[in-house]
Amino acid sequence: MRSAAGEWLGAPSAGSSGKTGASGFPAACARLLAAAALLLAAGCLGPRSAPAPSGTPPLRVGTVADFPPIAFVHDGEWLGVEADMARRLADRLDRRLEWRTYPAGELGTALRSGEIDIAMAGLAVTPERRAVLDFSRPYLASGLGALARAGDAGRYPTALDVQSAAVPVGALRGSRAEAWSRRYLARASVRVFDTPDDALLALRERRINLFVGEAPALWPLAEMDPRGLGMTPALMDRTDLAWAFAPSSPALREAANQALSDWIRDGTLSSLLRLWFPVTR
Repeated sequence: MRSAAGEWLGAPSAGSSGKTGASGFPAACARLLAAAALLLAAGCLGPRSAPAPSGTPPLRVGTVADFPPIAFVHDGEWLGVEADMARRLADRLDRRLEWRTYPAGELGTALRSGEIDIAMAGLAVTPERRAVLDFSRPYLASGLGALARAGDAGRYPTALDVQSAAVPVGALRGSRAEAWSRRYLARASVRVFDTPDDALLALRERRINLFVGEAPALWPLAEMDPRGLGMTPALMDRTDLAWAFAPSSPALREAANQALSDWIRDGTLSSLLRLWFPVTR
């Protein structure tokens, strides 16, 4: 993986964040959560949003619920790489931060209808999305990966092995992974889920054999349960991750681009990516 700051990001090392929500937060995530808590307490993850001046509208950020390490709630606190960047952006704009959660496929509708100002959910920039939405500059070069049960990951050593597999495959509803799976996994039966928790449960219960999604979001899931889950070795494609805006919000998009440019220049973006996507090289 290569960040927008120009760094190549490899497979994450142990200690990545895990899941929250109905399935509970696994003990394997304790080290990263402890480190994040210390950084939050010390102010290293950016200031918490102070009350905005009277009459200033909040910055309404849409995301997918319980999606570590992108954005997730633990003990009432929003954590994750997008949560950290959202806090920084809200403070920079002197606006109160307000989170709203949606299934992946409804974020575009929420933007266009004016329910949210910005979507920060590990969104891949695709031609289809560009036709109806605006995007910030990329903050991470990513790609689609596949998560399997630990004993099965070795059955899919290449992208071609994933594409030729005649097995049930899961993806988040409305995501790029769903569209890719329906187009390229001709022999698979594609099943869609509204949350990563739902897809993981189906994978563990053997209702699906693979969970396809953006690799940075899948790696930590494998790391938190190495005996139960494993990543297939190959990425299926390459794409950029960025924030999405309604076309009617050029000023906000440009303010976000300036923030990203500053964070790339001063090393903030690199630090955040390395915190939430630990790497081995």
